[in-house]
Amino acid sequence: MFRVCLSSIILLLFLLSPISTTIAQNAKPLDSFADLSSAQTTKDSLEILIPKLSDMYRQGALGELVQLAPVLEKMSIRIKNDTLQQKILIEQAFALRAMGQYELSLEKANAGIAISKDEDKFFVNFLNLKATALGQLGKTDSALTIFDKAIKIAAEKGFKRMEAASSNNQATFLQTLGKIDESIKAYEYSSKVGEELKDTSLIAMALSNIGLAFLYLKDYDQTEAYSIRAYQLAKEQRNIPNQITPLSNLGFALLNKKQFQKADSIFSQIFALSKDINDPVKEMMIKHNYAKGLAKQGKNKQAIKLLSEVYDSAENLKILMGQMYASSTLSTIYVNENDFTKALFWNSRELDFARKVNDVVVIMEALKKRNQVYESQNLPSKAYPFLKELMNLKDSVFNENRESLLAEQRVKLETQQKQFEIEQLESETKIKNAQLETQQYVLIALLVITILAASLAISLFLFYINKRKHNDRLQILNQELNVQYKKFQEANQDKNVLLSLLAHDLQSPFSALRMLIDYIKVKFDDEKLKPIIDDIDQSLEIESSTVDHLLDWATKHNYSIEPELRPINLYELTHEVIQQQQRVAEIKKITLQNDCVDSYSVKADRNLLVAVLRNLLANAVKFSKSGSTVYISCKSELENIVVLIRDEGVGMSKLIQSNLLTKKGTSSKGTENEKGTGLGLSLSNEFIEKMHGSLTFTSEEGKGTCFYVNIPSV
Repeated sequence: MFRVCLSSIILLLFLLSPISTTIAQNAKPLDSFADLSSAQTTKDSLEILIPKLSDMYRQGALGELVQLAPVLEKMSIRIKNDTLQQKILIEQAFALRAMGQYELSLEKANAGIAISKDEDKFFVNFLNLKATALGQLGKTDSALTIFDKAIKIAAEKGFKRMEAASSNNQATFLQTLGKIDESIKAYEYSSKVGEELKDTSLIAMALSNIGLAFLYLKDYDQTEAYSIRAYQLAKEQRNIPNQITPLSNLGFALLNKKQFQKADSIFSQIFALSKDINDPVKEMMIKHNYAKGLAKQGKNKQAIKLLSEVYDSAENLKILMGQMYASSTLSTIYVNENDFTKALFWNSRELDFARKVNDVVVIMEALKKRNQVYESQNLPSKAYPFLKELMNLKDSVFNENRESLLAEQRVKLETQQKQFEIEQLESETKIKNAQLETQQYVLIALLVITILAASLAISLFLFYINKRKHNDRLQILNQELNVQYKKFQEANQDKNVLLSLLAHDLQSPFSALRMLIDYIKVKFDDEKLKPIIDDIDQSLEIESSTVDHLLDWATKHNYSIEPELRPINLYELTHEVIQQQQRVAEIKKITLQNDCVDSYSVKADRNLLVAVLRNLLANAVKFSKSGSTVYISCKSELENIVVLIRDEGVGMSKLIQSNLLTKKGTSSKGTENEKGTGLGLSLSNEFIEKMHGSLTFTSEEGKGTCFYVNIPSV
């Protein structure tokens, strides 16, 4: 319970207080209140002094704070600065509440509400402070009503963080009333708002409080799950205070599950973290929680020592809740040890402080312990008054819950009744308006129908005219198209005849010329003529190959012949192609090496494949240097056979490679200025694709080129 109220204080400080907690580095320190008499009563002076209040609260100097704050408040009133006055009032209300002076805290909250304008963030702050003070004064219904108002205004104004904070504070108050299920719902709402804002710190705090609520319900597994998640989020944010609270909850859950070694490890981690913060209130909370853990393990002497330190610190700082929880735990330890004298001493203090702060849960626990002590001493007459008070308090809580539920149902019923009456009136009004509107709609509808009918008639007429013109134009275009088609057919027939003639007539002179060259070589063994004849023979071979490519391409495109795919032995085919290029290679002193094995066969069109390999081999010879070697090899890859034609020639630049297999390819001269058309590789690629294969290559300028002909195997 100590953690509940203290975490509420920390939550309000963290989420609601708009005061900066860092004093300006150039601010002149005030060593005593006498310094104020010489300070200028200006806005700048107050903005330097006000953070001192936050420092005092954090350091536990509550007595000094409540002395300094009224002086600063008078200064803010003198210069008529409501904003600064509101900041001072918030600090005073926090401090007075922590000291258990709830009526004075309420007074400051009301003063803040009176000067707040337009239901701003200050207004919501003061509503939270007022609700908390009313709750501690026992005015439960009023407190819950004001909490609801704070949440509603924050939601309407779009103050999301303040909406979540108000919900969290309401949940903490419900928890002190023993309404754990309701408090969990309020914490979950706060967590939901935090998720909307993507505020990890807010989510972590809400999850930690939910874990604490389950600790009260003795659902230790749920406490463990929520606490671990809250700790992980706080650790991600490197927020040490927010790490300590869920770790404390986790430590108690492990203690109750009798996992003492793990619990000790958690509390050691808490103490290590506490060294990094300077917060007396937080330090008291940590010591109190650790003491409870020690008591759970039967280490009462260590627990009593720590709790005595907590009580003394709380007494010095005038924090009633700290005194209450330290007294409560001490009385529990002494009851368990059957030291009834000390148990009664601390129980009396526990009960006194609990009544002052109006913590119903702690009051009932204290009454139970007092009854237990007197019954153990066989003093029923002394036990009876406390037992009676306990029963009355339970009945009061039950009746309060019942009345709250009845009031809620009554409000719902009245709201539904009013809503029904409003809906009935609205329905009658709608019927009357509908009757008037129907008459107007009928007139408008008739007018619209008339206009639409006229528009439709005009549109149909225009459509008919346009369609007729369009049909006439289509008929003319169709006639022209028929004339053009007939001309195209005649031209195509002429082209077919021309190609047939070319295919026959061009081959004949090439054959005759090559026979003549062979004859001259045999008959005339003249050293002077031999180089000339070799050049003529080489040029004739290249031109013949080019003509073959062009005729192959023209023939295939002309008749759209589908390739005849049949099994072909690659060794025989490559040998045939090498024989065709052997003469040109010998002239350039280039070696043609066939590494294909006899076992490889592919499914292809023989004529097309010969044309492709002949073109690739011719190019390899064309771009190879004298004395080099051109390699033809074969290898198996999955269901295909790859024919590799690799040369040691000049290679190609990146620019040439980019257009090599397209019709944009350009012709390049060979190593001995041989010419070409530039269409050979484009045609080769097209032929290979017709045979369901692919043509690729690699090339490095200055080192050579390798072509890969990928053909399906048999």
